[in-house]
Amino acid sequence: MPSPRVSVLMAVNRLDGFLDDAINSILAQSFRDFEFIIVANNCDDNLFEYLHKFIDSRIRLFRISLGGLANALNFGICQAKGIYIARMDADDISLENRLQAQYDFMEKNPSVVLVGCDSVLIDERGELLAQKFKFYGDNASIRKNLPIRNTILHPAIMAKTSLLLQMGGYKYGHMSEDHELFIRISRNKENLFHNLNEILFCYRRHSGQITDISRARKNFCEISGFLFTEFLLTFNFKYIFGMCVVSPLGRRFLNLSRRMKLLFLRC
Repeated sequence: MPSPRVSVLMAVNRLDGFLDDAINSILAQSFRDFEFIIVANNCDDNLFEYLHKFIDSRIRLFRISLGGLANALNFGICQAKGIYIARMDADDISLENRLQAQYDFMEKNPSVVLVGCDSVLIDERGELLAQKFKFYGDNASIRKNLPIRNTILHPAIMAKTSLLLQMGGYKYGHMSEDHELFIRISRNKENLFHNLNEILFCYRRHSGQITDISRARKNFCEISGFLFTEFLLTFNFKYIFGMCVVSPLGRRFLNLSRRMKLLFLRC
């Protein structure tokens, strides 16, 4: 059998009520030439048994005990047979034409090494939220703002497998392992990024996420570590500003400004 063109990579370690929607959204893709690598990392027997209910020849299920999302994703990258890797998280939803749109773009633009897309935010019930991720489309705007914030939605990316292997995958296993990876990729000016100006992904907000505001101090310590490292390498003061943005005080200010904006729009 020929190798698939795309390897979809998802790591999971618990059942939280969203897994069915996430997996089925991939199996229902209009693009069919893919394998679906599911890495069950540090899971219990109930979850692993539950994953076996999804019957599809494209699914490749692995059970490991490495711990940490970065380790699980690196394991999956090493298993991938596709020339592109598409990320997926176990609580989100990919719209039906996501893989096709990203694959077509990558094939037509070989200089682009990683492509994302626009998205909507949904809550635990799948209902749309008013909040949106700030969208950056072209390579220049993505790179310009990358020191300050993560300009690419990680679970919605498609990237060249060769690139991820060349970069050594994800590092550290800290918070925002994706942001750190994107910054390392950006060190080479020939590596081009792009976000499709099309809503192809539903990103779910819920209390079980590690990005929850209650973990802000720990997240700040981990994120500021690689941002400060990059500052020392580049002396780009945007990385210092980025550290201020992800600080607990900075996050509270941003959340407050979003609430004020929503109140103003309702008035």
